[in-house]
Amino acid sequence: MRSQQTVPLAWSFALSLTFLFCYALLAPSVPGDKDGSEFVLVLSFGGLAHPTGYPLYTLAGHGFVSALHALGVGWEYASNLFSALGGAAAIFLFHAFAIRLTSPLALSRAARFLLALLPALLFGLNPVWTYETTLAEVYSWHLAWVGGACLYFEYLAGSLAAKDYRWSARRTLGHAILWGLLCGIGGAHHVTALFVAAPLSLCLFIIGRGGRGQHRLGARHAAAVALGALLALSSYLFVTWRVFHPAQWGWPAPPSWTGAWSHITASAYKGYFGSFAPSDFQRHLLSTFIYPFLLGGAILLLLGIILDRRRRSVLLALGCAMSATLIHAFGYGVPDPASYFLAPLAMGLFGATAIAARWISTATRPRAILAGITCGLLSLFGATGWTRLALERKEELTQFDRKVRSMWDDITLERAFVLWPSDMHTRLVALQLLEHSKPGLEVLSPTLFSNEWVRSHFQKEHGISLKIDKPDTSSFDAFARELNRNTPLPVIQFDPEKSSVRLLRK
Repeated sequence: MRSQQTVPLAWSFALSLTFLFCYALLAPSVPGDKDGSEFVLVLSFGGLAHPTGYPLYTLAGHGFVSALHALGVGWEYASNLFSALGGAAAIFLFHAFAIRLTSPLALSRAARFLLALLPALLFGLNPVWTYETTLAEVYSWHLAWVGGACLYFEYLAGSLAAKDYRWSARRTLGHAILWGLLCGIGGAHHVTALFVAAPLSLCLFIIGRGGRGQHRLGARHAAAVALGALLALSSYLFVTWRVFHPAQWGWPAPPSWTGAWSHITASAYKGYFGSFAPSDFQRHLLSTFIYPFLLGGAILLLLGIILDRRRRSVLLALGCAMSATLIHAFGYGVPDPASYFLAPLAMGLFGATAIAARWISTATRPRAILAGITCGLLSLFGATGWTRLALERKEELTQFDRKVRSMWDDITLERAFVLWPSDMHTRLVALQLLEHSKPGLEVLSPTLFSNEWVRSHFQKEHGISLKIDKPDTSSFDAFARELNRNTPLPVIQFDPEKSSVRLLRK
């Protein structure tokens, strides 16, 4: 039967290699904005990233980046390529999972392969997604985990629902441990994995409770899942170790057990919960590249839940995961939340694939061909425009890096405090540590001084007590003047947004 024809994984692999090539071309050889320069330092030195620490990302990325650098690749480009690799892995798993969603239908192997392209094409070159796959960030690997979790979940749910008697009791426990390990890997990489892992795990438990014998899930299987999760979560011991044994560069954290716990639990970010406050640029990204596809995917996923009885449990679990991730995304008030919408967007596109496969399997051949041609043309049109945007962003970042370097070169002092009111101050630190440029300058971001330990450590190291305890970008000038009054060293205000390098008068 045509419905039983399997699509070789090599086809999905070839697709992922194509996207890897695209991401490598679109990736700049300079750091990105936001956390890009920080992650370049983290991956270069294996240091401590900002909370929650991202231990698996740091360990794997440090090995990858160090290997590429040994082959002559620059630190910045190697770090960006690590995200490109994560993006290609995500596309591979997305496509493989989308193929599984078409498997019950009477479709040819080629038709199933083409239908599974829907999430890859509508997702793979989306400007919000290419930001994550061409710059040093953590979300490409998070989405790869989402794809892997969905793929393994679909296999487990199908086997449990069909009461696959090839499974022995030991094998069932083995799958429980592996599922827990996968969930723990997600949590050890990015804590928002909980909003995907919890609904999928609950669905598996409900399906498994209806089984018999070794297929009936119970307390021992829950314990096996917990054991697997703890094995993966033990990677946070690396974060604890790094708190007490800092690398050449790392996120400032007090060397104590309390400091390690606060870092792992990201307690400093609790104030962001309960609001939604994207910047104007992020609102533009969301309204243009996320919301339209998210809404369409949600509607089609809902239709799939209603109409597709055979896949209802899987699609319902995806719908619950999509809802949970959206609640978090709309309730986390950081200025750059667009990345948090990528996981629900992917799940919506999975739902679109399922309902599209169901419709095409029952449509007349001319209508199916017409639908395929229409989707292909729309995807090609969108991909062309999106690729242009990615190339423009690459050029903008390259130009910005030249500007920062030129301003940095304008500083001729051997010793001074250099203040940049942005998290991107780590760009200057990267120049110092990776290129050994101007090591006598001390680069600071006033925003870091909202951390009490940073303030006390700075006072202990320099003997300077600052009256402004919790500065932000709006109090940048006041913070600079306060520091200038309390130190004999020169103080320089470095602000690329204003093209300003200003030495304060004593």
